[in-house]
Amino acid sequence: MPSSSSCLCSRCNSDRVVSGVLHAATYLKFQVNELAPAWLTTERTTLKTESALCMDCGLVWLSTDTKEAARKLGKYGTDELKSRLGLDEEAES
Repeated sequence: MPSSSSCLCSRCNSDRVVSGVLHAATYLKFQVNELAPAWLTTERTTLKTESALCMDCGLVWLSTDTKEAARKLGKYGTDELKSRLGLDEEAES
């Protein structure tokens, strides 16, 4: 993640952005709205601890392993989502 001194918030364009580490008592879960209806798993995507916070609008963003995210979305995503992200083409290769 770039230095917070060079970041602009993608929501409000503020330059009042600080970088840090997000801590949680339990694991974080990001649920994609376009998953197949029968999706149920205990798999977890490993989150990097790097994060950034906008002091003006409160937006927080994180980094994650994109290969792992693509694997999970390719496995559990709807056909429309896989097509939009080009994941259906990777599965056929």
